[in-house]
Amino acid sequence: IAGANITEIDVLDKIDHTNQDYAKICKKNFMDSPGILKADPVIEEPDYEQLMKQLPQECFEYSSVDESTKSLFILNGVVLLPENIKTVEDYAFYYLIEEIFYVYGPGVTTIEACAFQQNFRLRKVVFPVVESIGEGAFVFDNQLETVIAPRCEVLGCDAFKWCVNLVHLEISLKELREGSFWNTGIEYLNLNSVERIENDAFDGAAIRQVKAANCQEIEKFAFDKVNQKVEVECGCSLENAVNCVQKKVQSGKTKSGQLSAIEGILGRGIQQRREMKARIKLMG
Repeated sequence: IAGANITEIDVLDKIDHTNQDYAKICKKNFMDSPGILKADPVIEEPDYEQLMKQLPQECFEYSSVDESTKSLFILNGVVLLPENIKTVEDYAFYYLIEEIFYVYGPGVTTIEACAFQQNFRLRKVVFPVVESIGEGAFVFDNQLETVIAPRCEVLGCDAFKWCVNLVHLEISLKELREGSFWNTGIEYLNLNSVERIENDAFDGAAIRQVKAANCQEIEKFAFDKVNQKVEVECGCSLENAVNCVQKKVQSGKTKSGQLSAIEGILGRGIQQRREMKARIKLMG
């Protein structure tokens, strides 16, 4: 073992290198690597507000959290950020040794660059009022499935890069930056607030359908490296965009007219069945 200082071994006078059983480690004085420790079991999503009551009082005195204070806010595999925490600073929870599964930050408005990067067992994050998520904030969080950030309008480059299990996203973006959803697992996105989608926003992603009714610009290579053609519902032209097909945005009047027509057809069918039943009764 490279770099290990083995203090006690049991070997024969002559070692036959074809049989590894001739030598064995009886005792070691080197540490186990955190990367190969047995993983903790996945925990169920807790009642965040109840669990937050167990945080130390010190947690309710900060306005932000950084690398030096992060451990105060981790409890039973959950990152709990009280209402007073407005900012999660750069690299605050980067590559934690302690496994986390959920993050809850009801008062957080800003998540800075790489704040939660490389937390390989993170499953869900909830930020009801966050306004901006920085570059690479959740890179390589490959078990992340759900992101609740309904007021977030700003998303940095590579924010969810390699979130291959991301399937549920609530967000109100104005612009999709390069690499925003690089190699993510999400297949359907409602991005009706988005006005612009940059090149390489979906490189390697599983995306199949995007609704972006108010989008004014989609750059040529926004969907270039997706494995299948993407169906895009938008109001702008896709003439120059590659690897995507356009689905026209239906106006409210069109949808209303279609619904009325369907209701009319159904209504006539019901009336016809009633008349038929009445005639059968008379014939009987």
